[in-house]
Amino acid sequence: MRAIKELIDEMVNWEVVKLVGEDPHSNISFNSMTHQRFFNILLVDFLSCSDKKVLGVQLSYLAALREICDSPNFNIDNSINSLAQASQEFSDWLEKEVTVKKVWLPAINLSCSPRGAGQKL
Repeated sequence: MRAIKELIDEMVNWEVVKLVGEDPHSNISFNSMTHQRFFNILLVDFLSCSDKKVLGVQLSYLAALREICDSPNFNIDNSINSLAQASQEFSDWLEKEVTVKKVWLPAINLSCSPRGAGQKL
């Protein structure tokens, strides 16, 4: 659990991201392009399978977190509920299919529609 917490703490902190706007219309943005790349690297690590030495089994950190929530060792008065809900919502968000009608590629100054515009990704 400590490895998972450290990865999340490194990924989501005020040195990397900032909160823009007010709820319910708030948004998270990155403090710089370097911070966005750093976040992306950590997110890939978080979603990739870990080394067996880290978690004892080869799982993604997200899958390990969900397993911890499914079988907690220290759940007192449903103290695991917030973590379980956040883990489930994050998993659901990652698995959601998105329909894209138009894509902007700023590096080559191109705006285009994917083949068969409106395709699910």
